[in-house]
Amino acid sequence: MAVKKSYRHELIYNLLKHCNSETALSISEIHNNIQLALDQQISRKTVERDIIEISESFKILETEEYPARFYVDQSYSRDYQLTFTRDELQAVIIALENMKHTGHIYFSKLCQNAEIVMLNELPEGLSADLVECAKKYRFNVGANGRPPEQGEDEIAKMLSAMDKKRAVFCKNNSPYKDEIYNARKRHFAPLVFSMSSGIPYFIVEDLEDHKLKHIRGNRLSEVEITDTKIDESRVSELNKLGDSFGGYGGISAEIIDYKIVASIVVATYFLEREVHPSQKIREIGGGQFEISFCTANSSEITRLISSFGGEIKSVKPDNVFDQVKYIWESGLKKAG
Repeated sequence: MAVKKSYRHELIYNLLKHCNSETALSISEIHNNIQLALDQQISRKTVERDIIEISESFKILETEEYPARFYVDQSYSRDYQLTFTRDELQAVIIALENMKHTGHIYFSKLCQNAEIVMLNELPEGLSADLVECAKKYRFNVGANGRPPEQGEDEIAKMLSAMDKKRAVFCKNNSPYKDEIYNARKRHFAPLVFSMSSGIPYFIVEDLEDHKLKHIRGNRLSEVEITDTKIDESRVSELNKLGDSFGGYGGISAEIIDYKIVASIVVATYFLEREVHPSQKIREIGGGQFEISFCTANSSEITRLISSFGGEIKSVKPDNVFDQVKYIWESGLKKAG
């Protein structure tokens, strides 16, 4: 079975981090140790490439003698002293495994690397125990699906721009816009990162019209970080984000009081999951239930309500009911 490059990198770092200029290891020594640790054959060239790739990020130094030997700069430390109970460690592993299997590929890879680092640093017995437990975990994406893999580099650049407080130029490839719109580079100031059902979103200020917008991370392309500083005072205008539903709303969308009368099938769906913090459910008799919540207007809610079909008895406000009815009727016409 092929070994992930990130795992080899961790092995090399752990091998060299206790070395100094006197105890540094040659490529041959590193190669032999890594093969023993992996219990499989890898080429010497692979180890040489790994050393080059991690030399800067892991501060690996090279002696001047021949053959050259390698060690980690003792002033460098990537270790953090953290204290966890076993249950807390297990919860972290579950969270990392969940993101690995349901999140965007960018976060999936980071979680995999983080999990390797954490397990390598734990006592061998505890690490083996947690790995064995992880074999019993199962994660799936459900009806929401997993975000497509495109945009990995773009998401990394957007997060970097947020950290650096810099604006970006990029294309926002919306399936709802025409080719002219999608071909034009936009000037965005990324202010907030959000995630809904594993799908990454950014709340940005459009530096052309200065409106705050919610954009989907995996639809971005050709992201360039600029020298333009971000005005972070705009973040204070995002106090309505708690009203958002899914990936949209909560910035300028109309806030709506939803009231749905439906059967126990629909009530059970909402009883077993919180779709919004404001959600309330009460039995009103006759086997009927009222489900209510107050959130930003969103087509996602309309689609959710319409998915229950005949289990829905009434929907308020009336314009939302009209949207639900339109979905039902248009679907029946096509089926007919």
